[in-house]
Amino acid sequence: MISLPATELHVKARTDPQRTWRGITRIGELRAAGVNVSVSTNNIVNPFTPYGHPDLLRQALIAAMVGHLGNLDQLAWLPELITTNPARAIGLERYGLAEGCRADLVVLDAATPAQAITEQAEKLFVIKAGRIVARTIRTSDISLA
Repeated sequence: MISLPATELHVKARTDPQRTWRGITRIGELRAAGVNVSVSTNNIVNPFTPYGHPDLLRQALIAAMVGHLGNLDQLAWLPELITTNPARAIGLERYGLAEGCRADLVVLDAATPAQAITEQAEKLFVIKAGRIVARTIRTSDISLA
């Protein structure tokens, strides 16, 4: 099951004249029932959703806030929704950080995976097939008067 929280919030009940109800996939309940649940995005700045952002950290945060996934247990498994679960959903083999894996990853400025989502961590490096393909460079400008 792949939830698209930003799209679901925008599209659901759009034509209701009043008391517009909004909601997303019942992520916590599906996970508790043993369903492999992922969070993703699509419909970014198109006829279905006129705004949006492809950042999966942002989509996971939206899912957590709207789905009331905020206790410590839920925060612990929240990162799975945008990492291991999608990989399993598409049958990606050799996924993860182990010898023989592709080494496709994003290095985040966060102490824990859950913190990366809750605090929307800065992306320090993007690594594809073991090679750095993008990095964030921090600069400071101190003007002395």
